[in-house]
Amino acid sequence: MLSKSDKSPSSYLKEDIHWMRPVRNGIKLNCDAAVGVDGSVVAGIARDWRGSLVFAFAFKVNTNLPVQAEAEALRMAASIVIEHNLHSVCLESDCKSCIDGLLDSNTAVPWQIVNLVKEIKALVQCIPTASVNWAPRRANMAAHTLARWSLENGLSTKKDMALVPTPPGPLFAEVDMGTDSSAPMVRATVVQASTIFYDTPATLDKAERLLAEAAGYGSQLVVFPEAFVGGYPRGSNFGVSIGNRTAKGKEEFRKYHASAIDVPGPEVDRIAAMAGKYKHRKVMPTSLERIIWGFGDGSTIPVYETPIGKIGAAICWENRMPLLRTAMYAKGVEIYCAPTADAREVWQASMTHIALEGGCFVLSANQFCRRKDYPPPPEYVFSGTEEDLTPDSVVCAGGSVIISPSGTVLAGPNYDGEALISADLDLGEIARAKFDFDVVGHYSRPEVLSLIVRDHPTKPVTFTSTAEKTEGSHK
Repeated sequence: MLSKSDKSPSSYLKEDIHWMRPVRNGIKLNCDAAVGVDGSVVAGIARDWRGSLVFAFAFKVNTNLPVQAEAEALRMAASIVIEHNLHSVCLESDCKSCIDGLLDSNTAVPWQIVNLVKEIKALVQCIPTASVNWAPRRANMAAHTLARWSLENGLSTKKDMALVPTPPGPLFAEVDMGTDSSAPMVRATVVQASTIFYDTPATLDKAERLLAEAAGYGSQLVVFPEAFVGGYPRGSNFGVSIGNRTAKGKEEFRKYHASAIDVPGPEVDRIAAMAGKYKHRKVMPTSLERIIWGFGDGSTIPVYETPIGKIGAAICWENRMPLLRTAMYAKGVEIYCAPTADAREVWQASMTHIALEGGCFVLSANQFCRRKDYPPPPEYVFSGTEEDLTPDSVVCAGGSVIISPSGTVLAGPNYDGEALISADLDLGEIARAKFDFDVVGHYSRPEVLSLIVRDHPTKPVTFTSTAEKTEGSHK
């Protein structure tokens, strides 16, 4: 059956990713072609869900039309999959016209490949649980390089199954990912996108589209930026100065308050239906945030046991609170989520430090916003800077990033625009990192330095019963 497994060029957001592994126990077969004067070479590289090479092939074909050569690569790949009785295979190519023709029978394809597309579609339908997917060139470089290398090194005759000798290092650099085949793999995505300000229903619609898109790419965990629902009121002072609040500022706060959601509430139910049941409330708002946001308490900094690992979160500058981080490390956090509103480059140093300190994966998501993503003045004014801004001025540049326990940047940081930023997390890296440094294990000194965390809810009002009062008065 034909199905669309991953994303197409018409995706809602661009992606800041390279080649990604297939689903667990699946195979991804990337195809491409290199065109020469007297013919072309088509090639493919098949890798499993661990990123390990399964096989590679290269064939000479009698065409020097690029679109025909790329379609021939897909036809050959499908034929080999059937010949070797493989299943759960994703055929991936950067030939957009060919993939579009396979996925949508109403799409017009170049006349040179009309029959080839029909043949490929018939072949794919014979493969159990097969899918086809378009990939940008940068995510298809292994197959492209293999085809070019084979053409340049004299593969000039048609062969039944050419397992090509290993070329120099650059081709297989993206294949050798140093993974532990016995450790679980988790595909994660951080969302870098703007809120639809003052419009919570539309923002939830956008969140749902982004979640569906990331899930379609196989992501098991998706992290959104700080205050994505409701919006981060960057640049606003809500008319506050010492000893004074303006009427305009109060009205601005009223509209912002109307964009907030109740917990629990219907919006939370909708988010939970999209994602899951786990939550964290910000413990410490920063600076002027404190006039509009309340405080969390020790009950809202849990680390959750989930099927994909132990997940915790700290928001924005909470990540600079060493005692809060230590509490999360002591609870065994493995995937540390750090939604933020800080787009400065120095933020990257903090994220790398936390990954190294905690021996955990760090996923930091930030919004990318332009002035036009906020309501225009006078409805919304960036205090002190409004006169310098144009509609296309970037007011938050993103910088979303995914970092491994060894401090290696796996994806990002992205400062270019809205994006889905994805990486595969090899949970075996956690043990390797903690072999060197375990901040709450062999590198701790509890007899010298200790931490007490009050993890119960704190309420501003506590009521006692009449009976309790009466009993207390007789003592």
